[in-house]
Amino acid sequence: MTPRKTSIGGLLGEYERRQIKLPEFQRSYSWEKAQVAKFWDDLKAFRERYDKSPIDAAYFLGPLVVIESRTDITVLDGQQRLATATILLAVLRNLARELHAASPFQELDYFARDMQRELIEKKDTTPRAYSLTLSELDEPYFLQTIKSDPPTSAKPTIRSHRLLKAAHDFFLEEVRLAIQGKLPLVQVQELKSLREALTKGMTLVAIVVEDEEDAYDIFEALNDRGLRLSVPDLVVNLLLKRCANKTERQTVRQTWNTMIQQMGRRDVSRFLRHLWLSQFGDLKAKGLYSEIKDHLTKNKTTGIDFAQACLEACEDYLKLVEVDKSLPKDASKDVEGLVRYLSVQNSLPLLLSAYKCLNDADFTKLVKAATSLYVRHTLIGNQNPLQLETAFYDAAREIRAQAASKVASSKVLKAAKAKLTKLNPADSLVEQKFEDLLMSKSEAAWFVTQLANAQQSSTKEVGMDKANLEHIFPQNADAAWPDRAKLEPFIWHVGNLSILGKRINRKAQNKSFADKCKDHYSKSEIKMTKELLKEKSWDEAAIRKRAKALAKTAIQTWK
Repeated sequence: MTPRKTSIGGLLGEYERRQIKLPEFQRSYSWEKAQVAKFWDDLKAFRERYDKSPIDAAYFLGPLVVIESRTDITVLDGQQRLATATILLAVLRNLARELHAASPFQELDYFARDMQRELIEKKDTTPRAYSLTLSELDEPYFLQTIKSDPPTSAKPTIRSHRLLKAAHDFFLEEVRLAIQGKLPLVQVQELKSLREALTKGMTLVAIVVEDEEDAYDIFEALNDRGLRLSVPDLVVNLLLKRCANKTERQTVRQTWNTMIQQMGRRDVSRFLRHLWLSQFGDLKAKGLYSEIKDHLTKNKTTGIDFAQACLEACEDYLKLVEVDKSLPKDASKDVEGLVRYLSVQNSLPLLLSAYKCLNDADFTKLVKAATSLYVRHTLIGNQNPLQLETAFYDAAREIRAQAASKVASSKVLKAAKAKLTKLNPADSLVEQKFEDLLMSKSEAAWFVTQLANAQQSSTKEVGMDKANLEHIFPQNADAAWPDRAKLEPFIWHVGNLSILGKRINRKAQNKSFADKCKDHYSKSEIKMTKELLKEKSWDEAAIRKRAKALAKTAIQTWK
């Protein structure tokens, strides 16, 4: 490795004739607003020092890992900083053009022209070349909306596009704020000051490696040293490294890109973890990347085969997390409860295995069993959640193993449920714990709706989208509740919650219990809410009494 000091301008500027590009395994743009804001805050603070002492002032942005050739520079690590810098340069250019359109001050036009041809483009190139080229997923959007002069609008279609746009919009607002209300001459000086501090004062150390094989090793070494590399980066690097030729690498890259596009804003690292857990069970001594690496080596799995397996699993995974309409109808309610309302992320490996290996009827039964166990064991029973997590992972692995042996779906289901049943608490424990059950907003919305439906006839079920959670003792109680200090700890207690239609719920709000009963509960078609009319007052005793009654419904609903 050969390190050398450089700057943003040294890499992007007119004296570096080579284009900067990204390797085929590199991830898309991923900086969130917090990282972009930090970059901007650092630049603003540094600019004050740079304006006073431009020769001595320097701000170190960190290391950059590159492969250099006669025609281009390939960036292995550092693309986020270079892309963010280019976005800011484009914003300075665009604002100069905008200000020049409103003012005849020619210096603004010269500034915008020089920004484009000296830092964003490679000067005097035919066909036109640009200083920085992003990954194949990002480059078309990056070219159209950032690098082109003038830029044109385009709809962001994937997460990285939205992040590129968010970074642009953030810089545009901040720079506008910095120059607004100033004379054109001062505005040009401000824009130039930002450009100079960014391109000349912000420095990096480029670590130059010889070839692509060294690059793969560096990529893994960077991870060992904790330098910003994610599991998806490492995995696709590993898959590409296992390819025999360029054609295979292109196939892996295209397959992986398709998966990334399908995932959108979803966490790819989490998906890969859930996929692994669904097939092989819990991760113990090693991290996910090390486990995958060892597995591929041991089983001689090709990069193409593993990438294709990830893509296929991704399609099923998205159906589950998005509660797709293609899921078995009778299973959708419980999938929605686990994933969307209860946020039981550790159920996804189990759901993924079940959806892949079981028929629709058995999948529905498995989801029902997993939901019931979570409600009884963790939500109500307040038992050790790590025990349930382990049971979910063991059941997921059991489903895969049984299905691989061509066992019938019904027998696979039986084996998986046997893993889960061991943790199912006794009804007596559920009933005991229910009396003190407190829930979050999302948990309560789903849980109380299911209880309400259990008390309704099947033709009058309460849809999650057609009802509101009702706090009998309200969240913002006023003088209509003289004992509110005693009841505030029970706001989210299961005994204090019911369901109302949205229109009625808005009108009920903070009224006294008597007025709620007379004006609103009496008009409700929901049996759970109608039963409140039997109560004469609402206090702690009434809340605990109601919770005890609801416990019997819960035990019957989630057996």
